Amino acid sequence: MQKLYNVGRRRGWLAVGVLAGGLALAGCARVDPRPDYQQAQAWVQRSTGVERLFDPQQRAEHARLVGQLLQDGLSANEAVQVALLNNADLQAALYEIGVARADLVQAGLLSNPVLGIALQLPAGGGLANIDFDLAQNIAELWQIPVRKQVAQRDLQRTILEVARQAVTTATDARQRYYAARAARRRLEIARQNVRISEQILELTTFRRQAGAGSELDVNLARGIVLEARRNLAEARLAADSAVRALAGLLGLTTRADALELIDPLPDP
Repeated sequence: MQKLYNVGRRRGWLAVGVLAGGLALAGCARVDPRPDYQQAQAWVQRSTGVERLFDPQQRAEHARLVGQLLQDGLSANEAVQVALLNNADLQAALYEIGVARADLVQAGLLSNPVLGIALQLPAGGGLANIDFDLAQNIAELWQIPVRKQVAQRDLQRTILEVARQAVTTATDARQRYYAARAARRRLEIARQNVRISEQILELTTFRRQAGAGSELDVNLARGIVLEARRNLAEARLAADSAVRALAGLLGLTTRADALELIDPLPDP
């Protein structure tokens, strides 16, 4: 009976060893999404000409680069680069690539085996009999290739979808840049109009005092000044809104008036 007990104990340790081995193999699986990020970056560079795309593994480096791009004013191309590095929605989408890669790795793994232990007490007395049972779903052996194929397609779909979103973000960044630049140009013109209308009012008032004009002329000039000032207020509000929209797309929290846009408007 002692011999049977020793055999059962060896079977138990063998089962535990097999289980530990299976867990060790599962633990060896490593998720490395860097090639996937590089693939998405290649697609974006091909479509936009911009070299850098946000990589979750290089957040500190990207933050430093964004700070450098914001120094000495911001050009249209720099705005596109900042958007591809700092846009919050795009960053969240890029994390989905890592999730899809993890799903692909998981699809190629077997589920953990199930270890069962049963303690049986003989009816006539004596030593207890311990049974060990190690179970594994054999059907997974043929399911793994199918799961991996599906997960691989999901990964490629995610990469292409993220690349499409990045290209859309780059296009929106360029459009909002020039929209903000045009709004600021209209603000400059509105300020000039106010100065000119005030000069006209001053000249008209002087002419009336000299007897060469009437009170009607002065009132008309005052109306022009009021209209110019109203246009200036509207232009200032529109410029602030356009610059805030650009800053929001770029993921910036700086004040709208602190964002310097250096590229001129393109020729019509």
